[in-house]
Amino acid sequence: MTNTKTYFAFTVLGSGSKGNATVIHGPEGSFLLDAGFNATELRRRMESRDIDPDEIKAIFLTHSHGDHTASCRVFTKKSRIPVYMTPELYLDLKNDKAKYMPENPILMLAGTSVSICGVTVESFGISHNVDAVAYTFRAADCKLGYATDLGCFNDAFCRKMEACDAIILESNHDPKMLWASDRPLELKRRIAGKHGHLNNSEACDCLRHLLAPCTRHLILAHLSQVCNDPELVKACVQQTLHDMNREDIVFELARQDSPLETFRLTA
Repeated sequence: MTNTKTYFAFTVLGSGSKGNATVIHGPEGSFLLDAGFNATELRRRMESRDIDPDEIKAIFLTHSHGDHTASCRVFTKKSRIPVYMTPELYLDLKNDKAKYMPENPILMLAGTSVSICGVTVESFGISHNVDAVAYTFRAADCKLGYATDLGCFNDAFCRKMEACDAIILESNHDPKMLWASDRPLELKRRIAGKHGHLNNSEACDCLRHLLAPCTRHLILAHLSQVCNDPELVKACVQQTLHDMNREDIVFELARQDSPLETFRLTA
C-alpha cells in the first residue's frame, strides 16, 4: 500500500450482519476498525486489496456483537497489537464473549481520542442495545466519520460528525420489508427502535444534517440482506443528494460478500 507523508484512505472490507471490518490507512501505517470476520477471511479480504495483514498496527472496536469482534482475539494473538475498546465493551467480552477477548485490550473511554499511524481517532457514544461507539478519524487535514449500529441520531451526534470529507453511515433496513419478514416480533421491535438500526429514510434524513461543503465520499453500510434492497437505498440517497443539490458526491453501498475499492482522501 502506497505510503506518503499525506496519505489518508480507507478500505471497507465488508459490512452487514455477517461481518464488519474497515481498514484505515494513515500516513504512518494502517489499522482496523472492527474485526467481524474470522481471521482467515479477514486476511483474505485484506490481501485481495493489496493490504498486508501483518502490517496492521491496531484494532478499534465499535461494540461487542460478534459481527464486529469475531476475530479480534485470533487475528491479534501472534502480533499482540493493541485492541481499543470502551470499559463497557471490555466487560461484555469478559463476561459473555470471552472467546473474542484479545490478549492486549486497551481501554478507551467514549468521548476521548488517541493518535496512531498519524491519525487522530476519536470515539463517541451512540444509541444501540449494547454499549456502542462511533468514530471520527482525522489526518492530512481530512476527516472521516464512521457510524453504524445506531437506532437514532441527535444534535450531539451531528456535531461530532460535522465537516467530514467522507462518511460511512448505516442504512440498515426498509421498514416494510422488516415488518413483513419472518423475524421474531421482539427482534423486529428492537431493530426498529431507538436502540436498534437506522432505516433507509432515517439514514437519508441524517445525511441532510451531516453533508458538508467538504464532503466528497459517502458509503452506506450495514445493509440487511433480509430486510433491505440495495435499489431502495440507492433511490433514497439519490433523491436526497438531488434535493440538496449535492449530486457531486460519490456514493457506494458497502457489500457483505466482498470489499470495496480503497477510497483515497489524499494521495
